[in-house]
Order: sequence, then C-alpha cells, then structure tokens
Amino acid sequence: MASTRKVTMNYVGNTRNTIELRIEDETHTLGNLLSEELLEDKRCLFSAYRVEHPADTHVFLRLTADRDCQVRDLLLETLKRVEEETTSLMNQLKGF
Repeated sequence: MASTRKVTMNYVGNTRNTIELRIEDETHTLGNLLSEELLEDKRCLFSAYRVEHPADTHVFLRLTADRDCQVRDLLLETLKRVEEETTSLMNQLKGF
C-alpha cells in the first residue's frame, strides 16, 4: 500500500522566504486557523490560504517570512503553538 503525503511544500520565486503548502484532506478550517496564527507572529510578512473549488479536499497556504527568519522555522513554531493551545483547551474541557 503506497503512502500519500499529507503536505507538499514548494518555494515560491527566487527567494527562500516564501513557500506554498498543499495540505491534503483539509479545507477552510485548517487553512484559516494556520493563516491567522501565522499573522500573529511579527516575523510573518504574508500569510493566506485558498481553496480553489468547493469540491476540493485540499487547501493551499502561502506564507512569507522576514529575511531574518527561516520560513520553515516560522511554520514549525506556529504549528507547535497551535498544538499547545489545542492541548490546553482539551485539558480544560476534561474538567467539565
């Protein structure tokens, strides 16, 4: 059985500070969450997502990092923050 990658990443243009991700089996929910969370970081110069067609089951996320920051590091740190916030929320809800 062949495994399918959930995420593909491509650098955009000649610089190494802009990437576009294609995330399979996701749509607006994850795209919006990540885009908004990335924009909370001052090192993020641009972040936006798109779903090209309502029937698509993938989302594209493009982000640009400040030149002093590796765009991959910005993304990984943002994903870690989202994970920590989600875990905290789940732990709080367990108390109800």
